[in-house]
Amino acid sequence: MAAPADEGVIPPYRTDAGCYLVAETYGCKNMIFVKDEDGLYTANPKNDPSATLIPEITVDELIERDLPDLIVERPVLELMRHATHVRSIQIVNGLKPGNLTARSPASTWARSSPRETPDEHHPPKDVESPLARQTLLDREQVRPVDQQQPVIRMLPRLRVVVLGGRSIIDRGRDVLLPIVEELRAAISGDPLLIATGAGIRARHALGVGLDLGLPTGALAEIAGREAEQNGHLVAALLAEQGVAYLGHDTVAHQLPVHLAASNAAVTNGYPPYGVHELPAAAGKIPPHRTDTGALLLADAWGAASLTYVRDVDGVLDGGLDGGTVLRTATAADLLADPARPLPIDREALRTLQRARHVRSVQIVNGTVAGTVTKALAGEHVGTVVSA
Repeated sequence: MAAPADEGVIPPYRTDAGCYLVAETYGCKNMIFVKDEDGLYTANPKNDPSATLIPEITVDELIERDLPDLIVERPVLELMRHATHVRSIQIVNGLKPGNLTARSPASTWARSSPRETPDEHHPPKDVESPLARQTLLDREQVRPVDQQQPVIRMLPRLRVVVLGGRSIIDRGRDVLLPIVEELRAAISGDPLLIATGAGIRARHALGVGLDLGLPTGALAEIAGREAEQNGHLVAALLAEQGVAYLGHDTVAHQLPVHLAASNAAVTNGYPPYGVHELPAAAGKIPPHRTDTGALLLADAWGAASLTYVRDVDGVLDGGLDGGTVLRTATAADLLADPARPLPIDREALRTLQRARHVRSVQIVNGTVAGTVTKALAGEHVGTVVSA
């Protein structure tokens, strides 16, 4: 990836230029080049006894003199002409003890010419932005800009499936393998993202963490690790189809290219809030867990569907202990009774009410053969919860 030389094949940008660019990037005021000579001379002192040290010189003068034995790479001089931060360099002799710590060693200072100040020929640039001079706290000011354009769906055909950690994955081969076979068959359809939840191991770790008095943010980090382990398990079962596990950063930025390669991927459904997790309304259990994380991910990508795979047929009108399955429900109805047991996190239902793309989710029973296949095909086989 090196820039071609003006002549020959030796790379023009080598150590001196590379170090200078690093210094410029970090905004250093100046930098020191340690060489085996006191600095720049009018001629090569090894060949010409009359050569004298140049204590200070501008970059333009150096370029004009075109010294044949320049001990600093010439591209550095061109870089200094356009630099913003590193406007001077010092060349010292590192073979002389104390030179690097001495206050005024024999050396050469090379300085850039004074930069032009903005004038009528070079006016400062101003990028127009409707929010540049507004506080984001005033909704009345932000609303005309915030709601001006519709939110695009980046992956409008994406299907997201959430495998419960305790209800599905922890139950082992008898439950998990048949579901994996249904997912394997579904890979040939629209793109598929499989999110895994945390199971019994996370609950044990949370219990220990709570006993130790760990804060919510630390507990969120611990639980998220176990959901990641489950993701690796599922990805390994689908490896033959080219399915890989994608971490949080990868699924957030590189999901499309991975789906283009294999049409399916596995990720950690637990949101990466970590130490930034919001405090719980009561207690210290992290409120944003797998169900919410998967919904946020699906909504961000503009997914076509979101399916939660559990070990119950859906939401039961009598709670998890019995009753008939509700074909449909609204998030508000399910949240109305705080004591009602649900197969989905309440925080996910609250998030569903504010989602932009995912306006309904389906909860299905993965222990019933064919249910996942039908749900991915768009059939109504469980409880559909709408915003």
